[in-house]
Amino acid sequence: DLPWLASVLKSVEVCFHLAAEVSLRGGKELWRNNLQGTRALIEALPKARLRRLILASTMGAVDRAPSDRCEVPMNEDTAPHPLSSYGRSKLAAEEAIRGSGLPHTILRVPWVFGHGMRPTTHVRSLSHGVCTGSPYAFVDFPGKVSVMPVSDVARAFVFAAQCSAATNETYFLSDGVPVSLGRLFGRIGNLAGKRAGFLKPPRQVKAAFRRARSWLPLMVQNLHSDVLTVDPSRFLNLGFSSRTPGRD
Repeated sequence: DLPWLASVLKSVEVCFHLAAEVSLRGGKELWRNNLQGTRALIEALPKARLRRLILASTMGAVDRAPSDRCEVPMNEDTAPHPLSSYGRSKLAAEEAIRGSGLPHTILRVPWVFGHGMRPTTHVRSLSHGVCTGSPYAFVDFPGKVSVMPVSDVARAFVFAAQCSAATNETYFLSDGVPVSLGRLFGRIGNLAGKRAGFLKPPRQVKAAFRRARSWLPLMVQNLHSDVLTVDPSRFLNLGFSSRTPGRD
């Protein structure tokens, strides 16, 4: 509804849609911002001039079905089964863009870390728990998660905008090396001078949590199962390479 914005959008050739309401609590604002905001952007973009619309989506737009044993990472063939309102709203935004007829690329982002993290982001929230001595941070939880530094995420978006083979495609991003939560706690602790990620849960506890996974909240599921792991192979096969040093 802003005249100046409409004027700016008329000259857009490549649009990076990064805005989103990131919340697992749901609510009308979440859907208004993530879905209705995407629809409004689609309507405002110039159909004839636009060369590419790049959407920042999330691995949470897919998640795991109850029957998934989480033994292999999710990939682009995994049937979507989002477990949060946030994930469902982003999946709906993806579908709106695919149905728009606009040339697009959808990039599903994992946990991102780097300078300028908001307090509510996963990695910063867990870092706060390590630094303040939260009891959960002492545990060497085996559940793995895919991550990616923000510098590589930014490079991936620019790469996708310039890659003709990525037009009208959807990809998962990650650095390709999922990390367990216990190992993540330990690494954060080493940087912060705190002891973390050293208590190994009993084998029976891990097995029980894995059997009960589908009945547990998402973040509890991830403690003992590799719920949040993705395979970035298809994006890497386009020619993108991470600049992040390998991790042990």
